[in-house]
Amino acid sequence: MSFANDVAITGAMVTNSNTANLTITGTTTLATSGGFTDSDNTGVTTFVGNVGVGAFTSFITTAVTNTNRLVFRGGIVNDGTFTGGGATFNTNNQAITGGSSLSFANNVVITGVTVTNSNTANLTITGTTTLA
Repeated sequence: MSFANDVAITGAMVTNSNTANLTITGTTTLATSGGFTDSDNTGVTTFVGNVGVGAFTSFITTAVTNTNRLVFRGGIVNDGTFTGGGATFNTNNQAITGGSSLSFANNVVITGVTVTNSNTANLTITGTTTLA
């Protein structure tokens, strides 16, 4: 499944439990309440644009243990709850910003790009961070 434009999730919880791939080429904005959960470790979920997690919303991907199954290409702004599993940052230089803590419970791979953390809260990676 692919979305060629921006995606806004407002007041709802969206769960990706599909084994197929999901790509969002525009920005992804979580606003008001609700959020996004990826509860599948087989399909690849790719966020080409920036992922914005607003206050009172959540982004949860702890079921993703393989780094190549969750891909960021446009950075993250977190002002809500961000709890990731494994992830890859690639294609574009990116920034992690916002005012709320972020955590990754598994490994993170940064491939050929610069990822700048200017988040004013904590960024925790429990697994190994690999620069490739």
